[in-house]
Amino acid sequence: MSYYGYNTGPSRAAPAQIRPVCHGLDDTGDCIARATTRGFCPTHQEQAVWLNITHISSEERRAHAEGRRCCGVTKKNALCRNNPGGNYQFCWLHGRQRGPSNVAPRPFFGVDSPERAIIRARMRELERLAAESGRRERAARDRWAQEEQQRREEARARAERDAEEHRRQREEEQRQQEERWHAPPPDPRSEWYEYQRSHQRQRRRNTRASGGHSHEEQRRQRDDRHEQQHSAQERARAEQEEQAARAAQDLQRGPILERYLIACATFDATQFSARNPNSFANIPWPVFARADGTVRVGDVTPANICFFFDANKMRRYKTPRERDVIVKRVAWRFHPDRFSVSRAVVATIGDLIGDAVERRAVVDAAEVVIKTVNGMRST
Repeated sequence: MSYYGYNTGPSRAAPAQIRPVCHGLDDTGDCIARATTRGFCPTHQEQAVWLNITHISSEERRAHAEGRRCCGVTKKNALCRNNPGGNYQFCWLHGRQRGPSNVAPRPFFGVDSPERAIIRARMRELERLAAESGRRERAARDRWAQEEQQRREEARARAERDAEEHRRQREEEQRQQEERWHAPPPDPRSEWYEYQRSHQRQRRRNTRASGGHSHEEQRRQRDDRHEQQHSAQERARAEQEEQAARAAQDLQRGPILERYLIACATFDATQFSARNPNSFANIPWPVFARADGTVRVGDVTPANICFFFDANKMRRYKTPRERDVIVKRVAWRFHPDRFSVSRAVVATIGDLIGDAVERRAVVDAAEVVIKTVNGMRST
């Protein structure tokens, strides 16, 4: 028990008689001497009444030792009796119960109970799980970034390989075409050359043998020319009639102008490239299509273009300004700057050797369209 009684105050000579043999309190507020199984020291003997009181925290125990004067401690609360109302002025004996200098006091704001120890352990486990989850998330994010970078590198390498293969194919086709163009003339000693020479000699002999019938031959040739001219005129008339019939059928089937404008919008929005090449059939030519829905190179003529706009003017245009706007858009679409061999609209027309002819046909047809449309705008 304490040197002091419970009902008497301390004397002035008491401090000289107290000789503590302890190093102070540990971080839980207990006597260090007792913690080493040697029992309480004389200074901390009164802490024996705290052992069976669970609602007194270590923080309260440590705060109890901060005073200077005391009339003892109560067994009920194990607190200083000097002022049990709450404003404690501790005695000199309790004031010497300091914690060790090398141990920082542990903050505690509640009851030091087994339940709180379990809660603290659970909180530490949750913190550990949160840290582990964060590490896993960072590892997954890094792994996804590496996979994405690898996919991009593979796609870039694949695109480079495709471009290189395409370039080699184009070079090989161009080389073969140049070889055919610059092929040496046939050997005079070959059978084919000898056959051509003999055929020419036979034709000359036949011409000399038929010299007596030159007038009759000339008349026959003149008749043939007349017949050919008549046939050409008949074919042209038949083509015009067919064009008119196609226009009438298109106008009866539905709004041909609206369908043409939709095709123009699709063509303007398309980005042509090596992977998405252009062709003659993809271009919205301002002419009526054939019965099978196709447009050929011979169909793009000034007469057919004017007939296309005139037929739509009678049926579809609401105002003259609407026609002018559509004609202006057609002139912009087929401008020579867009339909040049170096632009993508023409340069991407196929990859075959014979496509040079198609590209030339597209350029010529676009020139016919722009000249016809400009003439319509000036009138």
